[in-house]
Amino acid sequence: MTPDELTGTWGTLAREALPSSREVRRRIVPEAPADVFAFVMMADGLPGVEIRAVAEGPLPETALPSSKGVRLESKVEHLSEGGVETVFTLRLEDATQASVFATLCTDVVTQLARCPDGRTALLEARSRIARWMSLLARVRPEGLSRERRLGLLGEMLVLERILAHVEPLPAVMAWQGWEEHNQDFRVGGLGIEVKTTGAKRHARISISNERQLDEAPWATLILACLELESEVPEGPTLPELIVRVRNLVATSGEARLELDLRLHEYGYVDAQAHLYADEHHHLLRFALLHVRDDFPRLTERNLPQGVGDIRYSIVSGDLGAYEVNESTFATWLTGGVA
Repeated sequence: MTPDELTGTWGTLAREALPSSREVRRRIVPEAPADVFAFVMMADGLPGVEIRAVAEGPLPETALPSSKGVRLESKVEHLSEGGVETVFTLRLEDATQASVFATLCTDVVTQLARCPDGRTALLEARSRIARWMSLLARVRPEGLSRERRLGLLGEMLVLERILAHVEPLPAVMAWQGWEEHNQDFRVGGLGIEVKTTGAKRHARISISNERQLDEAPWATLILACLELESEVPEGPTLPELIVRVRNLVATSGEARLELDLRLHEYGYVDAQAHLYADEHHHLLRFALLHVRDDFPRLTERNLPQGVGDIRYSIVSGDLGAYEVNESTFATWLTGGVA
């Protein structure tokens, strides 16, 4: 199931409802060891998902975070024939969050089909819901900062390059930038750190710690340097670039779902796409630099004793001797040795 398919189910339910209906629902994910229903409340036309399963005892108590725009309800009933039925209900309350809500619900219910029993399904559902609620609570109403927008643009442009050589799901799973690891992509023994700057002469790249350019954990470490010119009349916007990447992974529902989840973790939500719709970007330079030998950097091996929490910058234009071509990059992506 994809977010678009779930949205389509909600739309069908709303169209087929009788005038007197208070609620319309349909069971989905029949292979899951829990009963999963998509529903629409006819009073306001807003959709939701209900998950219910019976287990031998109640789940361990834990507090679930709340989130503006999405209502989460849970209830527990001790059955006369034995066992405890737990019900989770997710309902959209803010129509502007519809795309995020569809992705949230799809992510949660898709995981349930992989669970061996009802109790495991309930625990998995609660865990995924908690993650999403926490994520939605962190979304800033003003959207991403300029620095975060540039960072996401660069990482999506690199992901496009990777998708030219790697299947959709492993390519998306390679993206680690949303979690702020030392390197933004991990493809087997290849690490890729992405640095994106605005267009200016002698662009300086900021390095935030001694591990970002340390090739020790990797068979190969690449520094991808991108220079973007913004506020130009033509060129893709951030939402347009994300649509391009989504189209590249469209053949894999799992890859598309994972991409959306990671975008939301980064802080990008479709409901805020209008905030970035007038900001066009032109790619001036895309350089892939092989971090090796005398590449200018500070690592744990060459730091003076007692020095830590470092931050420094390098000039990318001075590093042409370390640049590799697309063919070499493709070879490393697919596990070969150039």
